[in-house]
Amino acid sequence: MGGDWDVAENRWAEDPRRIEPNNYLPGREFKVFLVDGINVGALICYDGMFPESWQCNRLLGADMVVWPTNRGNYGDVDVPAMARYYQLNILAVNRFGRSSYWCQGDSQAVDAQGNVLAHVYNGEAVLVADLDLESSRRWRRSLPYLRDRRPDIYEKILARTPPEEVALASPVTK
Repeated sequence: MGGDWDVAENRWAEDPRRIEPNNYLPGREFKVFLVDGINVGALICYDGMFPESWQCNRLLGADMVVWPTNRGNYGDVDVPAMARYYQLNILAVNRFGRSSYWCQGDSQAVDAQGNVLAHVYNGEAVLVADLDLESSRRWRRSLPYLRDRRPDIYEKILARTPPEEVALASPVTK
C-alpha cells in the first residue's frame, strides 16, 4: 500500500486519510437480511478489523457475511481463519485500482470451515463459487461454539481501549 505519509517515522496510523472517523460516518447497528433463504450479514471495510463485528453477525444468525472493502489487500487479515473462527461463509470483496493508494482486487469466497472456494488477486474479476449452505449449518451444529460462549466473563471487551494500546506514533496522554 502506498501513500504520502512517512513510513520510516511510523506515522501511517495518523495519516488523516487512514483515520476512519475523519472520513466516514459509523453505522449504528448490525443487520442480517434474508436473501433467497440465506441469512446474509454485512460489514463494510474497517468493520472487519474488529472481532466483535464478526461475532455480532454470527449472533444475529448470519450464514454468510459480505465484506466489501477498499484495501490494498487482505495481507493483514486471514479471511479463512475469520470464517473458521466465526463459522461464517465470507465473501470478501475488494476494490481493484488506484485512488489515493492501490488496491489489488484481493477478493475471496470462503466457506464456514475456512476453505477458499474462489480467489482473485491483482485484477478485476467475477467470482463464482458453489456454497453448500446445509453443510455449513451441519458443521456449526456439530461444533456449537455459540452455545458454549461465556459472555458472563467477557465484560472487558465492552470497556474503552487503555491509552497504552493506541497506535505507536500517537502521543499518550494520561
